[in-house]
Amino acid sequence: MRNRLIALSKSFKSKLLLSFFTLNRIFLFWICIYFYINHKQTGLDRFDHNLTRIQNSYAESNRHLQQFLLSGYRQSEFYATSRQKDIDDFCADQDSIIGSLENIKTQANDNHIDIAGHIGILKRLHRALADSARQLKQLYYLKGFRTFGSEGGMRKCGHFLEDSDRIPKMDILMLRRREKDFVLREDPKYIGEFNKLVDAQIGRYRNVPATLNVLKAYKKYFNDYADLAEQIGINSDHGTHARMEATIRQLDAAYLATNIVAEKEVSRLNRIFMAILVSTFVIMLLVALVLSIILANRLSKDIKILSKEVNEFAASGLTAHAAAQPHHLTSKITEIQGLHDDFVALKQNLQIKLTALEQDLATEKARADALEAELEKLRSSQ
Repeated sequence: MRNRLIALSKSFKSKLLLSFFTLNRIFLFWICIYFYINHKQTGLDRFDHNLTRIQNSYAESNRHLQQFLLSGYRQSEFYATSRQKDIDDFCADQDSIIGSLENIKTQANDNHIDIAGHIGILKRLHRALADSARQLKQLYYLKGFRTFGSEGGMRKCGHFLEDSDRIPKMDILMLRRREKDFVLREDPKYIGEFNKLVDAQIGRYRNVPATLNVLKAYKKYFNDYADLAEQIGINSDHGTHARMEATIRQLDAAYLATNIVAEKEVSRLNRIFMAILVSTFVIMLLVALVLSIILANRLSKDIKILSKEVNEFAASGLTAHAAAQPHHLTSKITEIQGLHDDFVALKQNLQIKLTALEQDLATEKARADALEAELEKLRSSQ
């Protein structure tokens, strides 16, 4: 069994199979590199897709905020349950985005994309935005709308005074006018004018407990409403809403900066991966070419030697001396060694035949010379 394996390993077929598998391994190695590069590029595409998805979620969440500011805070269910879908979705979106940013930070690290600082800024801004949104929700809840909150109490007191006929119509209309002016414009000057008017009425009706208590409640609700409106800051450059607007602008700028850096990093890595892929292909091609030449030379070397011996023997005139020339080929390929051994045996057989033929020719030549000598004698005797 061992001898058969040794013989099989020295066969021409085994050499060809070895050459094939050697080149095949080189090709498989390049295929592995190709799939690795493809996997890394897929990771970059996934990273870019996830970053875009986060930005889309952020843009969609802003729509929820705008919807709350336009109509959400006016829903009676908000004041009954302390829950409002738009602002709650907005806050939940910020928390979800923060989690997604943490995941994409991990993806960036895995892909060697250096945007950890930008991701940290985005997370900090989203947390600040979520905190401001929850504060805004609480402020709107306390501020109220129509029959709810401070606005509801203020309107209730105003309507009570209007319907009670305890205060002259002109005085109550002046109070209501200043109230509505502030509600519409939120100009601080109307706060002072309202308080001046209501304080005059409080002084006038200080001895009428029922009216006095309503006036004091009216003033408190109005000032609470004004304070909450100021904290909200819809029409000003300070307050919770203004702070949220500033945070949103910062987020827009931060996302733009993150996109620029991410695009540059992804483009740079794609160029590197493509360079690696092309360079390894060229290197593998050169290695395969060199190995092919080496293997071809090794496989054809013994054949060339054998061919040279055959050509030299053929050119020698097929003499016994040429057939007796020594041979030195020892091939590691069984088939070539077999051919050479057969050729040597052929030469040896031919040498024997040629030697015998030469001897026969010499004998026949001697006999012919003897006959020729006898003929000469006969001619001379005649």
